[in-house]
Amino acid sequence: MTHTELNQVIREYMRDIYKAEFIGKLKIEDIEPIGYKVSFYLDNPEYPLVIIGDMPDEEFIPYIFNISNYFECFR
Repeated sequence: MTHTELNQVIREYMRDIYKAEFIGKLKIEDIEPIGYKVSFYLDNPEYPLVIIGDMPDEEFIPYIFNISNYFECFR
């Protein structure tokens, strides 16, 4: 999955689940050999919420939102 596709999937999921548009910066980096590091820049650009998953795409998408359920910052 490209970074653009992953960015779009994350933003669509947030729009569907939280009924709000995420307007902050979203930085996506690849992790070798497989996986992603996603940084959500919320209200403080110096301290983003970072979620790292060392897994394939089909596991990473559900993982990132299971983790985000522990953080109420998306609401």
